[in-house]
Amino acid sequence: MNKRPLPSYPLNSFFARLKTKAGIYFPKNFLLKIKDRVIRFRKSLTN
Repeated sequence: MNKRPLPSYPLNSFFARLKTKAGIYFPKNFLLKIKDRVIRFRKSLTN
């Protein structure tokens, strides 16, 4: 992986911006479904 220069703004603002972008492109329930599936998948992996 090539190293990128670190952004000047803090990461939490980056993630907040990402969240708003995702909120625009995807409906919230769609994101929640994905989150639920990921959590279930991880649980099935650990069990």
